[in-house]
Amino acid sequence: MNLTEEASELPIPIHTVSLLPPSTPSEDIQMAIIAALRPHISNKMPMRLLAFNYAGSLVQLIGRDEMFRLILQRAYAEAVRSRFQAEWAEAGQVASATKTVAAWMSERRRKATLVSELVEHHTRYAILSHAWIRDTPGDVVYTDWAARARNPRGWRKIAKFCEVAARRHGVALAWMDTVCIDKSSSSELDEAIRSMYKWYRGAYVCIAYLAETRALRDMDRDAWFTRGWTLQELLAPHDIRFYNMDWEDLLVRRGTDPPPEPAAVVSMIEEKIGWATTITSDELALCRRGEVEKIPISRRLQLAARREVTREEDAAYSVMGLLGVDISVAYGEGAARASFRLLRELLSSKKHVLDIFNHDYRRPSGNTLVPFAIQDYLYRSTAFDFSGVDAGSSLDHWQPLEPIVLTHLGVRVPLLLFPSLRASSDADLNQPYSPKGDFSGSVTLYQYQKSYNLLDKRLYADNEPLSPATSIHEGDYAPLIVTFGLLNFSVEKGDIVLPYQGFSVPLDCGPISPGDVHPSDSIKILKAVTAAVLQLRSTNKKNRVSVGELKKHGIQLTTLYL
Repeated sequence: MNLTEEASELPIPIHTVSLLPPSTPSEDIQMAIIAALRPHISNKMPMRLLAFNYAGSLVQLIGRDEMFRLILQRAYAEAVRSRFQAEWAEAGQVASATKTVAAWMSERRRKATLVSELVEHHTRYAILSHAWIRDTPGDVVYTDWAARARNPRGWRKIAKFCEVAARRHGVALAWMDTVCIDKSSSSELDEAIRSMYKWYRGAYVCIAYLAETRALRDMDRDAWFTRGWTLQELLAPHDIRFYNMDWEDLLVRRGTDPPPEPAAVVSMIEEKIGWATTITSDELALCRRGEVEKIPISRRLQLAARREVTREEDAAYSVMGLLGVDISVAYGEGAARASFRLLRELLSSKKHVLDIFNHDYRRPSGNTLVPFAIQDYLYRSTAFDFSGVDAGSSLDHWQPLEPIVLTHLGVRVPLLLFPSLRASSDADLNQPYSPKGDFSGSVTLYQYQKSYNLLDKRLYADNEPLSPATSIHEGDYAPLIVTFGLLNFSVEKGDIVLPYQGFSVPLDCGPISPGDVHPSDSIKILKAVTAAVLQLRSTNKKNRVSVGELKKHGIQLTTLYL
């Protein structure tokens, strides 16, 4: 069934009072439409919408009950047309002729598809992404709807949005956060915030209004790209169109002669988005396809860390949808508590969680793997990222030895400990050092501008621990001994499988004695720009070792609370 006819042909006016149009479809069609429409509105539509005619005028603010009545009228009007009636009759002809179970099931599926397409078409809505007016009186909000005429500037934004949605995108329903959420109701606000990503994803089109932009060349400097909530509004929709301050479509508006091809304009817009946000065209493509989960968690949090919010808790609330998690809204709890609950939910609900620890360890956020602020993700390692069709993180290929749990003591996490000795000079780095066993490697801590040799045998003289005070090298501000806690490893049939590129956190464990399990409260996470990247090598060129031989190589398997 083709439902792409011009909006101007749709005859049902918004202010029709009666429930049914003059001509109604048969009872079975009515029941099928009602059965499909009710759950669609309840589960896929915003709780409140702006409704208008197909010229964008006669704007009303309606709830779900009014929404149901209005859309039902439009669907009924479509269903009595000859084209729908013919397709409905055709779907039943085969079943009537053959009278087989297979034919009957085919009829049901075809009729269900017809009704589903009908409902999808008439429930299309546009959604607005914008930066709120910061002057007084600002935007028209829900509680001011009845007095909207007293705020000409705020009302003009609503009116132009509805006009653009109707005339340029052929829809007669729309949503914008200012007037469609009753923020005086805590339950309604909570539902709206939890559902917002889904609403942006489900919109027929997202209209991004850049109030500080006149031409495409200025687009990347618009404040829209700095706001916290507009990040998900940029990434969630399957179709987003950018409009300038005069409500002109930047994809259509031409500023050169001859005008560039549409594909070239799209490329220019993506380039501007990249300049403003660092979001790549590959990442945008993933989001348009609904594959945001392929972007590493820490990268999504890094994008959020660049944004500004008015209410501090919104730094966490505004990324719930992008992360695919759900937490209750509790304004007043503070940014640290909101971020903690967000990360706790990630750890408890996601299968692949190691990338959560890929953040900046320089801030004095305590002895914990979980940061206190989303801003700590501003600096993260890109060493484990994939791009293109293989987008994601190599850390997702490693299943932890046991569940990683966030407790009151910290994150309970299995680690492989690699004691390491500071290299004193370039000569140490250029000459192979002697490891205790078959495994060696090096890692640089850029916070100290020092490199460390993994499992240096001098740490294990006669199996006795080397004291940090032992003077092998001249002491300075950089620690002499650092233990790197490796997170991305797995166990297969009694063997530890090691990565060639390890994801680890630098630790101060005190004296090193292989086989001893150090109490967590005596271990300190060292400050570092990002989690440390280990380059592991083995003399036998194998990336696995039996659990029973770990001590032989100076490696320790333990579980810590960090």
